[in-house]
Amino acid sequence: MEIIKWIIVAASVPLIIFLVRLVRRRARQLNTRIEQYHAEQEAAKNRRGPAVDPYADLAALFNTDSSVEQKG
Repeated sequence: MEIIKWIIVAASVPLIIFLVRLVRRRARQLNTRIEQYHAEQEAAKNRRGPAVDPYADLAALFNTDSSVEQKG
């Protein structure tokens, strides 16, 4: 019975290491995307012209989703 416990522990260690690496990689990707988003927002704020509507893209997505549902 003790051997089975050690086998389970030995099998789970690589899985845990894999999951930790996966989470760290996704966190780095998310952090990079957040930095890009902030840079885009700063550039849009510094740009002259009409004000940027932050909800326009979201509204467009909802309109697209509802039109797909109506067709389906």
